[in-house]
Amino acid sequence: MVAALTEKQRFEAWLERSGQLAFEAPCARKLAIILGSWGASAPPRLERRGRQPELDRWCFGHFLRHRLAAGNLGFPVSVFQGENPDFVLEEFGARAGIEVTEAVDPPEQRQWTLEDKDDWLLSTPIPRDIRRDATSGNRYQGMIAAAIEKKTRKCSALCSDLLIYLNTQDAWFVEPRAMVAALSDVTAQAGRFERLWVLRDRSLVELKSSFAFSV
Repeated sequence: MVAALTEKQRFEAWLERSGQLAFEAPCARKLAIILGSWGASAPPRLERRGRQPELDRWCFGHFLRHRLAAGNLGFPVSVFQGENPDFVLEEFGARAGIEVTEAVDPPEQRQWTLEDKDDWLLSTPIPRDIRRDATSGNRYQGMIAAAIEKKTRKCSALCSDLLIYLNTQDAWFVEPRAMVAALSDVTAQAGRFERLWVLRDRSLVELKSSFAFSV
């Protein structure tokens, strides 16, 4: 009978397969300087093909900025980037494998792509109204549940955390703590992950601990 790999052995195997050290930060000040450029921008929607690692860095950079602003990180911090998980975060001696994914509504994404193509052809962004149902608050739950289900099937044993970028108008005006409450049923079905993070541009919530922070 073959013994199961330890967490350290899984991490070392991941490093050998795909992981690389992205940066180290001994203190909050140093991390803030690094995050001024690392993961600071995402590729434009029409130029994202083949550039998923850049989009992952943008999401993870936002994740770290929120936690830094909230005083929710332990130092020193080391960040590694690879595949499955997308990142390994070491903070104050603890290690977490973090997979990044998006929760989206495919028809909405197709519409946004068409709008971006129109803007590109006209060389001037067209002002657009938010959908009438953008604050309905009942669609983003299904998007997050689908993202969790997909990654539950695909993530390796090293993935302890799931970071979900909620990329939809449907939740733009939902308060972070209201989101935690609205997603309680979804959270209960996600036992595969130790922590579930939901990221929007201006907020970050951790569903299992009910940590919520917004700027």
